[in-house]
Amino acid sequence: MRRNSTIVPVLLLSLGTVRANTILYTTAPGATINVPNGASGVAENANVTFITSANSLEIRVSNMQVGSGTVAQTISAVDFLLSTPSTDPAVVDFSGVTINLVDPGGKGTQNVTYTQGLAYTPTNFPGDRWKLYSVAASSSTTAGAQIAGGMQLTTLSGGNPDETIIGPPNSSNLYQANKGLLADNPFIQTSGGSYVSWTIHFSSGVTALTTVTRARLSFNTAFDTATELDLISETPEPLSVLLSLSGLLLLVARRLLPSRKGVWNGSSSTQIGSS
Repeated sequence: MRRNSTIVPVLLLSLGTVRANTILYTTAPGATINVPNGASGVAENANVTFITSANSLEIRVSNMQVGSGTVAQTISAVDFLLSTPSTDPAVVDFSGVTINLVDPGGKGTQNVTYTQGLAYTPTNFPGDRWKLYSVAASSSTTAGAQIAGGMQLTTLSGGNPDETIIGPPNSSNLYQANKGLLADNPFIQTSGGSYVSWTIHFSSGVTALTTVTRARLSFNTAFDTATELDLISETPEPLSVLLSLSGLLLLVARRLLPSRKGVWNGSSSTQIGSS
C-alpha cells in the first residue's frame, strides 16, 4: 500500500499560518502589596492572558483572590508592552459579569452577600470607566502608561473608582468586606475560572507573532508603586514554540514519508530505488 505523503506539507503549511498567539502572565506565588497609610502584606492572586492576532489584542483578566475583604484586593489597571510597534489602538468590545455587594449596615469588616448586576458589555455600559492609554503617565500616581513605550487599561479614569475587578466569594458565597469595599459598587467579578475581557483593535503593527514582553497589575483605587505588581511570564517565547513544533513535524515526517527502498511502484514485484 502506498503511504500518503501529502500530510507533511499540510502540517508545514499549518505551522506557517499561525493565526493567534497566547501569552499568559501571573502574579508571583505569595504576592502581596502594601497600602499607603494602611495595611501591609495584602495578598494578591491574579493572571492576565493576552491573545494577539492580525491588528487585534484580546486581554483577559482573572482575579483569583478569594473573598476579598478590602478594595486593595481588587484590580484597577493593567499595563503591558507589546513586542512590535503599533498604531491607533482602540477598545472595540468588552465582556464580563458585574455584582453589587450588599451593605448590612454594620461597622467594620463583615461577611456580606452580593447581587448580580448587569452584564459587562458596551450596550449596558456605554460610558464605561475602563479607558485605554497609550501615552505615558505624567507621574506614578496618575492614569497613563506606567511601562515605558507601553499601554495601560484602567478604571481609574476619573470620578468614584468603581468597576474594579473582584475575585470569587468564599466557600459560603460571601465576601469579607470593609466599608471601603462596600462603597465601590459595582464590581466586575471573576469566579470559577471566568475572566473579564477587552478587545483592542489596531490600524497596524500587531500580528499573530506579536508578543507581550512586560505586564503589570495595579490594585486598590489609586495609583501608587506600592500597590503595583510586575507579573511573571508563564508562556514560552513564540520562537521556542515554533522550533518545538518544527522538531515535532520532522519526527512525523520521518515516519510518514516512505524511504527510497520502501516505495512500491504499484505494478511490479520490484521496489523503486533497489539496487
